[in-house]
Amino acid sequence: MALFSCGKKTKPVSTEPPAAKPEGIWEVGFSYDMFSGDQFKLEARVTDITPEGSKVKLEKRVGPMNYTGHTMSGELDLTGEQTEALLDILDSYDIEGYSKLPRRGSSGAPSRTLIVFSGEESWYVAFDAKFPKTLPPEEDVMYMELYNFFNGLIRDIPDWQEVRSPDLEDPRDNPAYGEGSALWFGRNVSLVPGTGTGADRRGAEIDYGEEKWWLLEGFTGTWSLAEGEWQEEATHTSVTLTVEEDGAVTLTLDGETWIGTLPDKRYYREETGFRLTNPEEGTRSFTCALMEPEDYTLLRICAYPGPVPEPQFYPTDVVVERS
Repeated sequence: MALFSCGKKTKPVSTEPPAAKPEGIWEVGFSYDMFSGDQFKLEARVTDITPEGSKVKLEKRVGPMNYTGHTMSGELDLTGEQTEALLDILDSYDIEGYSKLPRRGSSGAPSRTLIVFSGEESWYVAFDAKFPKTLPPEEDVMYMELYNFFNGLIRDIPDWQEVRSPDLEDPRDNPAYGEGSALWFGRNVSLVPGTGTGADRRGAEIDYGEEKWWLLEGFTGTWSLAEGEWQEEATHTSVTLTVEEDGAVTLTLDGETWIGTLPDKRYYREETGFRLTNPEEGTRSFTCALMEPEDYTLLRICAYPGPVPEPQFYPTDVVVERS
């Protein structure tokens, strides 16, 4: 009888049925990686979820991804109340539905992922899941709530001061996502939700309905090169700008004519941009800024050449005055 056997060892086959998965959510994995601006990364894995509590492994990094950053990791026991708070967040979102969303196929910042194990199923929300468009974005609200939940736990861990950071701001408090209006050219105008930045909603799209914004704001007529100091600093000696009621634009620079149309959209407190074409020179992007607030008497028209070392055209920087 052989004392030794050659070949691959095999494990004894268990005759016991596989253990049944717990009912409900029994494990959660979460990652939030903000790799632009003030860099930070937070990862959490919650296990052993019961009504009495759960366990969570946390890792938090603050600072650049080099030796100047700080990383801490550890494990905590969550109380039943804390565990219930986490489950309430998850229950308020369609995690299963999110796991079936199509993917964009490209990365972006921040990178956020979520995986939830519930009963015999697992739902993975990919970092590039293509969420339906909502205001505010539903995924931003969900990830904010989850991040702030785990970030709040870190504040209770002794000796983790180096990786503590403020909670994320609630997207629902962003004024850009709400209804808004502004006084613009002597009238109250509606601002499109989800556009603009900051409390003043600068850059928000103005909702003029079916009306043409250039007619309402008085941006029609003819302008020519302003005299005096403006003429001395101009990059051209002869300039004429004409804007028709249908939005057609004609700009003549030293005898060279560029034509195009005004854009359909108008943005609050922003300069107007339009693309004009010359048969010989091609197409250029121009900007038109008001020299005085809500007044089209004096306009500054600019266009700058392409990247060095081969500029595509000479720069344009002129001030024109309504004729």
